[in-house]
Amino acid sequence: MLPRLKAESSLLTFIGLGFWQAWWMLAMCSPILPLHSGGNSDPLLIIMIGTALGYLIVVFLPQNVFPLVGKKRYYGICALMATGGSLGLAAAGMMGDALGQAIFVLGVICFSLGNAFLLAMWGEFWSTLALGRVARCLLASYVFAFVLFFAIANVPRPFSVILLAIMPSASLLALYLSRNEPKREQAQSAYEMESKPNAYIFVPLVLLSVVWGVSQGLFPSIAPRGGESIGVSAFCAGLILAAVLISAIAFPPPVEPLALYRIIVPSVACGLIMIVINPEMLANVGNGLVMVGIYALDMLVMLVSTDLAFRMRKPPVRYFALAMFATRIGTAAGTIAVHGTLIRMQLEGDWIQDIFLIGAIVAIAVGSLAFTQLDLMKLYRTRPVHAATVSLDERCASVAEAFGLTKREAEVLGLLARGRSIPYIAKELVIANGTVKHHVSNLYRKIGVYDRQSLHDVIEQGPLT
Repeated sequence: MLPRLKAESSLLTFIGLGFWQAWWMLAMCSPILPLHSGGNSDPLLIIMIGTALGYLIVVFLPQNVFPLVGKKRYYGICALMATGGSLGLAAAGMMGDALGQAIFVLGVICFSLGNAFLLAMWGEFWSTLALGRVARCLLASYVFAFVLFFAIANVPRPFSVILLAIMPSASLLALYLSRNEPKREQAQSAYEMESKPNAYIFVPLVLLSVVWGVSQGLFPSIAPRGGESIGVSAFCAGLILAAVLISAIAFPPPVEPLALYRIIVPSVACGLIMIVINPEMLANVGNGLVMVGIYALDMLVMLVSTDLAFRMRKPPVRYFALAMFATRIGTAAGTIAVHGTLIRMQLEGDWIQDIFLIGAIVAIAVGSLAFTQLDLMKLYRTRPVHAATVSLDERCASVAEAFGLTKREAEVLGLLARGRSIPYIAKELVIANGTVKHHVSNLYRKIGVYDRQSLHDVIEQGPLT
C-alpha cells in the first residue's frame, strides 16, 4: 500500500519528472555507473538499445493493463525495477567477469523496463492534466533535473550511487502525490480533426535522434577537453533551459506545443555549427545548445503524443511509448554508426567537422521540409462542419459538460463562442485580463485545441453526448 500523504500537487507537478531526468542523465552522462569505464562504450550502447526496447514492450502491453497511473501496484513494480537495475549496474562493475556479466544483463533488463514504465506513467499523467501550462511544467522539471545532476555528480561515489538509485522512486512518489491535479475528462465522442497522425510523423523524430546520437558520439573527439567537456556542455544547457523557462513564465506562450517546437531546429543546427566554427571556444556552448534542442524534442513528444491520444480517445501510453521508441532507437543507431566508424576509419579533423555540418543540414531540412510548424498545428486543428441545428448556448453547454469545464470556464467559453475579446470578457465577468487568459489556456487544454478557430469548430459540431 502506498502512504496516504498530503500532496503538494502544484510544486510536484512542476519538478516531479525532473527526478527521472536527473536519474537518466546521471546514468548516461556521469561516471557513477560503469558505462564509460576504460573508454569502452559497449555497455552504454547496450543500455541505449535496452531502453529503446523497453518502450517497445510498453507499446504491446495488453489493454487491461492500462491505466498505469491509476493502479498502485505499478508504482512498486516500477520502483523495484528502476532502483534494482541501477544498483545492479553499479555492482556489476565491481565483480568478477562471469558473475559481473550476469548481474549486468539483469541490471540492463530491470533498468530498461523501469525507465520505460516510469516515463510511460508520466506520459499518461500528462495526457489527463487539465492545466494549461504543461510545457512550463516540463521545462521546470528539466531545469530541476540539471540542478540535481550537478549536485549528485559531485558527491563521493558510494553516496552518489545511492542517490542515483533513489531518483526513480522519488519521481514515482512525486507522480503519486500529484494525483489531485485537475484532470481533463475524455469526451464521450470524438470530434473531427483536420489532420490525423500517420507513420510519416516518426521520420523527423528518428532523423533528429540520429543526429543527436552521431554528435554525442563524435563530440569527445573534437571537444577541447574530450569526454570531460560533456559536463561543461550540460552546465551550458541547464543555463539555456533556465532562460527559456523564465521567458515562458514571464511571457506565457499562447500555443505551448509551438513554443517547444520553435526551440528544436535552431538550437540543434546552431549548436552543431558553433562546434565546427571554433571548437576551442564554442564547442561546449554549441553542444549545450544541441542538448537543449533534443530535450525540447523529448518534451514536445511527451506533450503532443499524449494530446493526440486524448483527442483520438486512444490509450495515451501506447502513443507516447511508440514515439519515445522512435527517438531512442534513432539515438542508438547514430551512436552505433559513429562507434563503428571511429573504430574502422579513425576519423580525425575535417572529416568530423564535415559530419557535424551534415547534421546541421539534416536538422534544418527536418524543420523546413519533413515536419514544419504548419504540420504541427494541423495536428491540433479541427475540421469545420455545418453548424448543428441547436442553439449556440446549447452547444456551448454540451461542450462544457463533455470536457468537464468549471462554471467559470463555461462562462468564458460562451463569450469566446460569441467572438468576445479578452478585455471584453474580463470586464463582463469582473476579473483581470490575466485571469481570463488563464481560464482560456485551461479550457483550450481540456478540449484539446490551441486556437480560436479550432475552438469554434468543436462548438459548431454540436452536442458531443
